Parts: sequence; C-alpha cells; structure tokens
Amino acid sequence: NISGKQRFLAQRIVFLSQVAATNYVLKRNNYENFMELRFCINQLLTIHNVLRDFAVSMVVQNKDNSTLDDIYFGSGNLVVKMESFLNDANQTFILRNVEAFLENNQKLLVALEGDNGLLTSLELATLSQQFYAQNILKDSEKKISYFLYGIFLFIILEIFLLFKKSKS
Repeated sequence: NISGKQRFLAQRIVFLSQVAATNYVLKRNNYENFMELRFCINQLLTIHNVLRDFAVSMVVQNKDNSTLDDIYFGSGNLVVKMESFLNDANQTFILRNVEAFLENNQKLLVALEGDNGLLTSLELATLSQQFYAQNILKDSEKKISYFLYGIFLFIILEIFLLFKKSKS
C-alpha cells in the first residue's frame, strides 16, 4: 500500500507540474496547483523518510528473504532516485522562465517513467515486499504446523497414559 501511495503521489506530482507549466505559459493563476503540488511533495517526502530511515532496515533484517535493501540502497538506487525526483519537483517553485519550467517538467517525467525510472524501482520494491511477506507466511505456516503436530502428539500420549492408568 505504501508503494502504491508513492507511485500515485509521484505521478500526481508530474501531472501537477505539467498543469503548472501550462498555466505558466498561459499566464494563469497557479496558486491551487502549487498548493496541491506542495502537499503531494511533502507527503511523498514523509513516506520516503520513514521507509529510508526505519521500515526498510526493519524489513531486511533477514536478507535471505528480501531484496528490498538492494532496491533502496544498492543497485536499485531507489533512495537516490527518490531524493533527486523530490529535489527536481521542488525546483518547480523557484523557476521563473518558461524554458526552465518546461525543462524541469520534462526532467520529472523522464525521472518517473524513463528507463529504470522511479516507477520501475517502486514496482520492484513492491514485488520484493510481496515475496518477503510470502516467505514469512510460509515460515509461519510451518511453525504452526509443527506446533499443532506437537499438541496432537501430546494429546495422544495423554490419552494413552489415561488408558494405561485406568487398566492398572
């Protein structure tokens, strides 16, 4: 769900940047677009910080079951991509000429949807987390099965002892 929210917010940021660029060219008021853009950037930044500083390290304590650490901090480079994307998104608020505004908008779009872009990395993070959760569920099912077998064996032994005691 968090990765889905990240994808939505990143796409919304690019969309709002495109709307703001159009309004800038047409000399329309951008106040509401900028307010929503700021809100989306702040939400995405908050989610990113929580994942970077806490959640990913908690999830990847057992690296045999998860590749999330590699996606965020290793070859997937999601941390760098996200921080670069957020930095570029924040540039929208300080640009003052049409050419720079449109260039930044294109930069955001490429960072989001380009080869090995942000959306691709977020999808990989989602898949990694799904595999991790499936592995945990499998391990939990095994442990529950062993526990139930143990209880069943204990009950059978108790019944056997009761019958043995009643015959004596």
